[in-house]
Amino acid sequence: AVGFSKEQDYFSVHGTIATERSFFDKNTTFNFSGTGSYDWIDPNNPGLSLARPETGEKWSVELFGGLSQLLTRASAVQFTSSYKYSNGYLSDPYKAIRGIGPGDGILSDRRPSEKHQGNLMARYRHHFPFHDLFPASVHVDYRFYADDWAVTSHTFELAWHQGLASSKVCE
Repeated sequence: AVGFSKEQDYFSVHGTIATERSFFDKNTTFNFSGTGSYDWIDPNNPGLSLARPETGEKWSVELFGGLSQLLTRASAVQFTSSYKYSNGYLSDPYKAIRGIGPGDGILSDRRPSEKHQGNLMARYRHHFPFHDLFPASVHVDYRFYADDWAVTSHTFELAWHQGLASSKVCE
């Protein structure tokens, strides 16, 4: 897939290539994708702050891989991993604050010009049919994220999804 976005002060071109392969009677699925993008920015009011550029550009490459496995008729697991590299003007030219001291001017957002990001995720799903009248499922997710801007996060989610009635009741 290829796309682009054109705005008054921004232009972006991006493309993705992806593949998926199933094994073992389609109980195991592997997928992989790669994405690239190029963005060019020409901010409105470049003179608002000395930190705001007249123009800027950035590019990024992202790789994604995943493995899904059906464990039983009612349960499945999924593992995914992604890596993204960005280079160029990564600041937000529209984020600015006024300094707190007398005579302080407007301070623009300033970020490093390079970023490495990594993400690992594991998911588990289990379906409970409850005699096909009130189907429900439990979702368990764990995500780990880290980048070279000193951000690390662990996210855990446990959710219960309850149906009010099955399609058989509504027929």
